[in-house]
Amino acid sequence: MRSGILILLTLGFVSVSYTNCSTFVPSAEFVGLSSLCAAELRAKPVAPFDSASICEPVENYQCNLRVFRPGIESKNTSEVICVDRDGDRSCVQTSIHSFDTERNRADSSPEDFAEGGAYNSEEATCVNTKIKNNNVTVFVGESSNISDAFAKAVQSCRKGGA
Repeated sequence: MRSGILILLTLGFVSVSYTNCSTFVPSAEFVGLSSLCAAELRAKPVAPFDSASICEPVENYQCNLRVFRPGIESKNTSEVICVDRDGDRSCVQTSIHSFDTERNRADSSPEDFAEGGAYNSEEATCVNTKIKNNNVTVFVGESSNISDAFAKAVQSCRKGGA
């Protein structure tokens, strides 16, 4: 009897946890599920498009920079960051999210606070905002800096275009 109830509860959880990614809409409430669906939707092919008009204009990109440092002010800002691209200067709109990690020092190792460690690093993501699948950006570049993330996003877009 108990095993039957356990099986029913498990099946109920699995059916509630299932997400149909074809009807997926990104939301803050379901970050884990949205990450899975976003990855699935990014893997799907997109309709052919003119890569010159979609991939090359810098205004078609948005970047996010997450800065993890001890002792900095935790805040969100926005600024234009300029990077070198194919020998030219490109300036891309960037949202910057800064996090003071000092409070984690007591429970962490010194390596975590060394440059590049978990609590002393940067994470950059850039996306092409013009090509989306179910409102999920398809062409994404990720790195530890805006320059490399932007270059990866542009390259990803170029590979996906016609």
